[in-house]
Amino acid sequence: MADVARVAGVSKTTVSLMLDNRETRLAEDTQRRVRSVAKQERG
Repeated sequence: MADVARVAGVSKTTVSLMLDNRETRLAEDTQRRVRSVAKQERG
């Protein structure tokens, strides 16, 4: 989670919100960025 946050340029809390399916509180651009980085990190 920390790596995703660092690469996406967001906080660990933001990544946590995404993982807990509470991303509606986040801007669309932020959601896309976190998803993209998370997808890359998984390989």
